[in-house]
Amino acid sequence: MKYFCVLLSALLFFVFMACSEGRFEPMAKSFSQSNDDFYAGDMVEDRALKPGMASELFKGSGLVPGAPDGEGAQLAENNDKLAKELGKEESSKLKDPADTIGDKKIYTGYQKLRVADVEVSKDLIIKKTEELGGYVESLFSTYIVLRVPKASFSDCFEAFLKLGEVLNKSVQTFDVSEYFQDLSLRLDIASRARARLYVLLEKTNDVVERLRILKEINRLSEEIEGITLRLDSLKQLIAYSKITLELVPRLTENTSDTKSSIPFEWIAMIDAFHVSIPKLENVFKIELSADFAVFDEQEYFHAETAQGTVVRAGTVKNFPKGDKGFWVEALYYHLGPYYSKAERQELGKFGGVLFSSKDREPFYYLVALRVFDKKLQVVEVLMPDEKAREKYFNQIATVLKEVK
Repeated sequence: MKYFCVLLSALLFFVFMACSEGRFEPMAKSFSQSNDDFYAGDMVEDRALKPGMASELFKGSGLVPGAPDGEGAQLAENNDKLAKELGKEESSKLKDPADTIGDKKIYTGYQKLRVADVEVSKDLIIKKTEELGGYVESLFSTYIVLRVPKASFSDCFEAFLKLGEVLNKSVQTFDVSEYFQDLSLRLDIASRARARLYVLLEKTNDVVERLRILKEINRLSEEIEGITLRLDSLKQLIAYSKITLELVPRLTENTSDTKSSIPFEWIAMIDAFHVSIPKLENVFKIELSADFAVFDEQEYFHAETAQGTVVRAGTVKNFPKGDKGFWVEALYYHLGPYYSKAERQELGKFGGVLFSSKDREPFYYLVALRVFDKKLQVVEVLMPDEKAREKYFNQIATVLKEVK
């Protein structure tokens, strides 16, 4: 028994020493060897970290499996493996930035009202909006686009319905909770990774290693900037709900200035400020700039900036059956008279028309389409002013041309 106790004590001593050595081992000098320790603090709770998120974050950085130089090949892999182990401990120290703005839902309302006097109605609408802490986003001859605090959306919407005869109304809700959380997690991972890279940069004197670290820092900085822009747009869209009103003067009630004579229903119904094609049947994926919040999990594609530029995509029947040229001419001929200017656009597989409104400070409305045998995929882009047109039109035209 005595010898057994001695052996047991010796065994415990060696186990203790081995653990101590592992715990207090100095940071490895090699960048590739230190990846496990270096990124161990970048984990988040496994309830939201999707498989492969770390690999996606470091894609193309030279620090992922299969990278040309092979350095740090286990970085992203280790992130994903350790996420579940360390996530709960790390995430308990973090405060989700989304918590500061309540639920993550975006509300959008549309009303078409027949009123006795458009200008008088506009004044009443603007006054009510400002009383509730909102503001006018865009103002045109017959359209007015408002932003109101989310808490006041319902009261504001109901109050405006009393200003005239309701010809049409709709309310849409976009739940962006998962999208917001995903962006927040990606931002947190990228920010932590960049901070640790700065620490590592100070500890190494190897020129090649420093260049590699600086390259990764620059890439992460671009990633962080893009995610931050998208989150800022989302926060603004969540905090201030949008209400669009189309005001129709009573004097035009019996005139011929309506779209009812247009023989193609979807063209007669299409509207720059209102969703008239609420379903997308074909795949539609485009890369928009970071200031767009993209809601592609809806029944149709919808992307929007906090300043009011909107991109939508939906599907309609190709009836009567026509090719791209036929439908471009139909758009140009039937909608052209309602705008001051209409310009045909050739956009690769898409063809379309860019319309300019008759307002002194016009909005711009691009309608583009491509043919899928019995279906048409229709893309609408609303640019509320000249500044938006200059910023987004060429970008969107380019990505449409690149759609396969």
